[in-house]
Amino acid sequence: MDDIMYQAPQPSRLKRVRGSLWSGFLGIFDRVMDGLEEDWKIVRHESDLFLGMLLFLLGLLDFHSGKYCDGNTADYLSCTRPVTYYYYTWLEMILIILGVTFILLWFMKRKHSHTH
Repeated sequence: MDDIMYQAPQPSRLKRVRGSLWSGFLGIFDRVMDGLEEDWKIVRHESDLFLGMLLFLLGLLDFHSGKYCDGNTADYLSCTRPVTYYYYTWLEMILIILGVTFILLWFMKRKHSHTH
């Protein structure tokens, strides 16, 4: 009886796959958090640029100038005062501002990587 060695039961395939997926998720999460920390440092360092971009885009995208075609949009020929009027919803404005923010971050990262 002393010759028989005890072997611990092997974990099931589902547990191994679940453990592998969990460790992969944690690795990706760590990389995303490291990237966000780097981006936050850039935003803090260049806060005047990002604040100026935010205010400029909010002013530009929320621009309204008078009434559009005297209130009659159905018949263009009856327009006596056609003026510029932007139709951006709050969601479109947020997406545009996020896009410009990411472009600025990209330029700042490229500038930072070329100097080091």
